[in-house]
Amino acid sequence: MTTGVDRTAARLASVLVGIMALEAALFGQIIPVAVAGALALWEAVTPGGGPAPRLVRAVGRPPSGWVSLTEERVGQGALAAACGLAVVMQAAGAHTPSWIVAGTAGAVGILAGIVGRPAPGVRG
Repeated sequence: MTTGVDRTAARLASVLVGIMALEAALFGQIIPVAVAGALALWEAVTPGGGPAPRLVRAVGRPPSGWVSLTEERVGQGALAAACGLAVVMQAAGAHTPSWIVAGTAGAVGILAGIVGRPAPGVRG
């Protein structure tokens, strides 16, 4: 067993959450934010067990590098927390701030996937 998650899978997980959250913020839909948060939480709790790593293992090449489990947990946990905060804010009636939080989470998720660092500030 490895002590990390395939770097490609970690990047894909961040980008999927980012795209869903950013799309939801742009079009004013809270359900995709909740789903993005659930996917990020799934990956934070069981790094490498979510849909993105499974997809990469099914159709991808052998791993070229690894992301530490801590880095994956912190990165996906931060995205899950941001998405959860946006959902709670939306339920509380703070609509505009919730879209700002969701859009920021989306942009950070996409940026983390592009630069290959699923947890900004954490070095694996």
